[in-house]
Amino acid sequence: MGVADVQHNPEHKRIQDAMFKTLAKILKRSATDCQSAALHGLNHVAHPNTVRLIESFIKDHAELSGESIDYARLCAKGQVL
Repeated sequence: MGVADVQHNPEHKRIQDAMFKTLAKILKRSATDCQSAALHGLNHVAHPNTVRLIESFIKDHAELSGESIDYARLCAKGQVL
C-alpha cells in the first residue's frame, strides 16, 4: 500500500488509520521491545501523524539513548528497512 493508494482509496486510508492507532497504543507500553516494534511498524505505515507521534514519544522518554532517538527519527521518516 503506497502513499498514492491511501490518497485515492478510502479503504486503504481506513486500514492505514487503524494500523497507526494500533501502533500508537503499542508505543505507549512500558516494555522497550514493544516500543521498538511499534517504531519499526510506524516506519512502514507512512501515516501523516507519524512524525508528530514519534517526536512526542522522544520528548516523553528522556531516558532514551542518542542511538534510540536516532532510530526513532529514522522510523518517523520511513528510512528503516
